[in-house]
Amino acid sequence: HYGTSVFEGIRCYDSHKGPVVFRHREHMQRLHDSAKIYRFPVSQSVDELMEACREVIRTNNLTSAYIRPLVFVGDVGMGVN
Repeated sequence: HYGTSVFEGIRCYDSHKGPVVFRHREHMQRLHDSAKIYRFPVSQSVDELMEACREVIRTNNLTSAYIRPLVFVGDVGMGVN
């Protein structure tokens, strides 16, 4: 995905209240903004991206994890015009 993606690296920590994602909104906002800067289409809102991360944590029964959300342009071929 060189040159066709943006990503974030996010830590999820175990706490007495359950898994906590460190600076979740800031990470998702930066991912969203990075995609917009590169003019990648992002149909999900920041809140929807946050919920998707929480769903990954729940579905996989994670308590402590490193999450790497990625936005990429997948239907575009690379070449010279």
